[in-house]
Amino acid sequence: AESPVESKIETEAPPAADETEKQDMPAEVASSVWGLELDSLASLNKVATDTDAVFVFVAAGGPQNMQLVTRQIEAAVKKIKSNGVRVSAFRLKEAAPEYVQIAKQVSVPCVLAMVKGGGISTVSGEITEAKLVEAFVTASRPTSGCCPPGTDASDCP
Repeated sequence: AESPVESKIETEAPPAADETEKQDMPAEVASSVWGLELDSLASLNKVATDTDAVFVFVAAGGPQNMQLVTRQIEAAVKKIKSNGVRVSAFRLKEAAPEYVQIAKQVSVPCVLAMVKGGGISTVSGEITEAKLVEAFVTASRPTSGCCPPGTDASDCP
């Protein structure tokens, strides 16, 4: 006697992003790439302890603009992670004390690439995966001569 074959139907839905954590951000942001929104750059000392590098998104503009930039950041993070580097991304809140200072120095939106033991490099204007990876490489370079960490030598006197 043959036993009837039972068919199983998968009813499990894909895991949903934690919507309470990032309510005002695009859905794409709620991926494993992104950490909590930052109240200040100093909070990176607590939230990025297990990373080698971070991208900090200093947002401006509408949701569509944010989605375009977040996709580029996520692509750059994926590429950098493929080389074994622990990297995460964060968004700096507009209420953060450094937001106004950054906005005075660089057009926003912009992304800061920061590397432990290295420096900082900034991408603004057209923010692409290639420019973000280049900024990461620049921030990773050791200091040389009179240049501060992460500064492109061509920008130094």
